[in-house]
Amino acid sequence: MREDDTAASAASAKRCAAPPRRRWHRLLPLTIVTAAVIALPAGMVAAETKLMVKSGDWSAHSHEAGTTRTCFAVSSGQRPPSGGAVSRVLVSAWPKDGVKAEISIKLGVPPRQGSSVEVTVDAARFKLFVRDDRAFVADAAQELKLLDAMRKGATLALETVSEDGTAGKETISLKGLTQALQAIALCK
Repeated sequence: MREDDTAASAASAKRCAAPPRRRWHRLLPLTIVTAAVIALPAGMVAAETKLMVKSGDWSAHSHEAGTTRTCFAVSSGQRPPSGGAVSRVLVSAWPKDGVKAEISIKLGVPPRQGSSVEVTVDAARFKLFVRDDRAFVADAAQELKLLDAMRKGATLALETVSEDGTAGKETISLKGLTQALQAIALCK
């Protein structure tokens, strides 16, 4: 090691060993703001959902709560003949967690627990598991296949079994999905 390098290292070490009072005063405003936000009731912290794009039967939205940003594409089913609530298909992205496209279906009627949801896009069939009032793809490889089928397809058909054992069918248009997915892909 040369003398120049030794002198530079010593100077660097001296700067790094500065008394803590020189560092904490820069953090004081941030600490006060953080403490104030934590002290507020949860409902008072601003959470905002914004429309990113509307295309065909799909829309893309971003939702910010604190430092967390979530983006999602969503479309609703067509009103079932029974007149019940419609299901919604969501493709969600959580950039902070590395999630780019998670498919979930918010079911319009409470499903029979332990049942599954059958999804058909053109000729491709997929089986989703049910948790509470939602359906999810259990396998990441199948999720990618379903997403690919949805990009290429025209409609998505849902077959469900409700709590009381009634079989239900819904159709969800895939028109505009590609543009909505392009919007959530830009979510950072």
